[in-house]
Amino acid sequence: MGEEILRKAVSVPGCISQFVILFLYMLIFLGALCTVLCLSFVIAVNYLSFVIVLNYLCLVLFYLQVLSNLFISTL
Repeated sequence: MGEEILRKAVSVPGCISQFVILFLYMLIFLGALCTVLCLSFVIAVNYLSFVIVLNYLCLVLFYLQVLSNLFISTL
């Protein structure tokens, strides 16, 4: 079943399959970004620790860089 879906996705014209890949990456990115931001805000409110919030922001930037590298490598 899964292999048939993959074959159909590969047989779709290039721009449409690239759009689907971009859409999936955006969903993953938005989910991760919302999770990390919610965690950082909860930690900031509970402990008022700006160092932890900065660490989470650095983690967001690192995750962004990894996702952009993955997306560029798929093109």
